[in-house]
Amino acid sequence: MRPEDQRSARRKGPSPGLADQSRQAGLIEQVRQQTQPSVLAGLIPQHALRLLPGGQSASLSRHSGQASVVLACTSALARTLDASQARLQEGPCAECLPAPGQRTAVKGWWRSDDLAADPRWPHWAPLAVVKGERSLLCVAIPAAGMPAMTVSVYSPQPGVFRDRRSVDALMGYADAVAPMVHAACGSLDPGLDPESEIGVAQGILMARHDLSFEQAQAALERIASAAGIDIHQIARDVQSDTLPVGAATHILFARLRH
Repeated sequence: MRPEDQRSARRKGPSPGLADQSRQAGLIEQVRQQTQPSVLAGLIPQHALRLLPGGQSASLSRHSGQASVVLACTSALARTLDASQARLQEGPCAECLPAPGQRTAVKGWWRSDDLAADPRWPHWAPLAVVKGERSLLCVAIPAAGMPAMTVSVYSPQPGVFRDRRSVDALMGYADAVAPMVHAACGSLDPGLDPESEIGVAQGILMARHDLSFEQAQAALERIASAAGIDIHQIARDVQSDTLPVGAATHILFARLRH
């Protein structure tokens, strides 16, 4: 389905309930209050998982030409799948790139109910399936004249995002946070800045465990100290979903003590 057809279909979808609207508004407000770009980036993929409970991993990426930068992710697999789209030049992230001669990225959403049977991406979809993913929902984060950005949510089960309310929830959120995300993350590259990696991890922990900024920082420090591992590696472990055993206890302790 083309993005313009998707936008038309969106107007016909069911409206989210009051509880969903309240949850979405709370997540948007958390983004609005965040002043550190890397922490803000970390909030986005974890918020996507809060909005779409069937999702298993998520990512926020920036795309231009043949290069993609994964700004934040909740698993190593989400990072791999986003990055591989730039290399293969196909996949939902590649779909949002501006047409030749245009500066503005395509606005829309891309969904696959079963990547094993999706003919749109003949090279990337089989790779995703081999890695264990079957469902996908990818939404562009629009801003005129700015590099393309996407938030993608993946699941190993087929048909997870078939409900139109899943699309509406993520699109409404992406539209609302777009100005803040582009302003904060237009030049962010955590891979080149170790301190930014820590900020991204803080944002993920804040959104995942309802922590304050200070609590998330304390949790990272406690996990690193207990495991005898550098805090920068712990920050990377947050994004690859490979935290050391016992991390949950330190996160709970940080919430109670700070």
